[in-house]
Formats: sequence, structure tokens, C-alpha cells
Amino acid sequence: MPPSAEALSWREGVVYIWTGTATASALAAYVQNVNIMPSIGYLNRQTMGGTYTNHETGRYVQFQVGLMASQHWTLFQMFSSGNEVNMHFAHSSVNGSAGIYLYSGRIDTMPLQGQEGAIFQWAINGHANVWSSYGG
Repeated sequence: MPPSAEALSWREGVVYIWTGTATASALAAYVQNVNIMPSIGYLNRQTMGGTYTNHETGRYVQFQVGLMASQHWTLFQMFSSGNEVNMHFAHSSVNGSAGIYLYSGRIDTMPLQGQEGAIFQWAINGHANVWSSYGG
């Protein structure tokens, strides 16, 4: 984990976001509504013997991170540059720890909400094709 990765946290967990060059991080206060949706495509075929086989056609994972409070623009700069982002979703609790890494992803959309007297609140939605996980 690069020390300059942007760390965003939610109850009992943390999200780290960094680019391939590990750019400087921005200040982030909290994260809510974290969703990771991996999927694997298969082509299902029947053999001459009547059995079925599944051939993997590809992997795709969508992620959503909502309501990120930030006073800096590093995340928006990551989005605007179109560079790949890597993410680490880490969860820890009394039952142990687990997490998922997403590699070479992209931030597809980044809604921004602002209100008078409050800091900006961001959300990010994106995708990646490579992931790994740990824990149990």
C-alpha cells in the first residue's frame, strides 16, 4: 500500500485510492454506501457427450463509494486525468479482517454535492477488470 494513497473510511473499514504513480493524497473525512459488484462472464456449451462446460469470457467489477467528504481536489484530479486508479477496500472487525483490491480501474462518474456552510461531498462510480481478495 503506497503511503500517499488516499484513505477514506467507513465504520469498521477503510477505502484506499491511488493512481499508478501514487499521487499525493487529499483529506477525506468519511465514506458511506460502499458497494463492490464483481461478475464473471461464462459461455455455456454442451459437448457431444451431453455434458455442459463453462468457458470464462471475462471479468468485470463495478464499484460505488458514496458520500465522501473532502476538502481537496485530488479525487477530482484523478477522475479528470483519466488515469487508472487502484483501490483497496479493507474491513476489520472483532471477527477478523478481509478486503478486496481492485487494479487498473477507472472512475466513470463523480457526482459532487455542495451546501452552504458544509464541505463538498463526493461520490465515485467506476469499474475494473482485475481484483484479488484476502481474509476469511
